[in-house]
Amino acid sequence: MTFIGDQGCFYLSSRDMLVNGNIPLLGFASSRPWLHQGPLWTYLLAFFLWIFDFSPVSGAYLTIIIGILSIIGMYIIGSILFSKRVGLVSSLLYATSPLLVFYMRFPYHTSPIPIFVITLIFSLYKITQNKLIYLPIVIFLLTILYNFEIATVVLWAVVFGILGYKLSKKEISFKEMINKKILTLSAIGLLVPLLPMILYDVRNGFPQ
Repeated sequence: MTFIGDQGCFYLSSRDMLVNGNIPLLGFASSRPWLHQGPLWTYLLAFFLWIFDFSPVSGAYLTIIIGILSIIGMYIIGSILFSKRVGLVSSLLYATSPLLVFYMRFPYHTSPIPIFVITLIFSLYKITQNKLIYLPIVIFLLTILYNFEIATVVLWAVVFGILGYKLSKKEISFKEMINKKILTLSAIGLLVPLLPMILYDVRNGFPQ
């Protein structure tokens, strides 16, 4: 397994969370130092460090589990969107991708992104079928992805594009989108993953 200095920072933060009770509200700074990743990876890593008695390999167990789930997810989404044969071939290509294999062995905050993107694609597919009940799930997944890597904010453009297209074709109505249930669940899906970051900003004058 690869182990670089940035990973060590996450490991130390997770260790301090367990040993000293220092629960971080943010992850580490991005390339723009005032803007931080979310703390979700630190929380997940801390849980696995606790389970495996602080073994440094515990992070790899976490990413391996996530990687295997993403292979299964690739098969499922390929089968739903196309056919079982496409699902099988796509998951085989996915599982043997050198980059994916590398990230499965690389306990880092970017490693969980594929499984959430696969789930996002499935949810967006359901929205293209006019099933707007999946909109809160899409918002929740986008917020989770933002926690892991700020650059994933570009995926919001895809969602707005799909919704804009569906509205322009009158396949869905604005009234359906602002349904009370959908609005409430969407707000929960947006705010819950961002809650630690919001608390940090409230305490520190909204630097982000």
